[in-house]
Amino acid sequence: MKKTSAGSVIAMILSVIILVVGVVMLSIGISRRIDNASFMNNAVEISAVTERVTSYTTGKRTQRRTFFTVYVSYDYNNVHYNSIKINDYGSGAASLTKGSPVKVYIDPTSPYDCRVPYSNSDHLLNDIIGAVVLVFGIYSIIVSIRAFRRRKLLSATE
Repeated sequence: MKKTSAGSVIAMILSVIILVVGVVMLSIGISRRIDNASFMNNAVEISAVTERVTSYTTGKRTQRRTFFTVYVSYDYNNVHYNSIKINDYGSGAASLTKGSPVKVYIDPTSPYDCRVPYSNSDHLLNDIIGAVVLVFGIYSIIVSIRAFRRRKLLSATE
């Protein structure tokens, strides 16, 4: 009897952990979208010049992914901004070379905050995985509660 109770408790704990992971993944995706939308509402589009592009690759042979960091220079309100870093540029950075023109968006109140627009599909895979994990966590909790109730009813009738 105690093994079954311990198994139920462990299953419930794992279900809650899965649920929390799903909630965290979705929360990160939603907060990124809100931050980007807020930035783009106030942003000013300007032309910049690519200073340099750095990249690093992660993963094994079949699942390699390359991340790019682009450094740009631009003028805004008669001030020159040099080697401003843009993270998460995307795969389009592979075609950029030194001196390539690029459209960027800056925050007029903080011109060092320089970004390129990303579509909502850029982080879609993360959102989908988060939603699937969240649904699986909810389902696991429901199954654990039902199993716990069944065991409780069975032990009460014995």
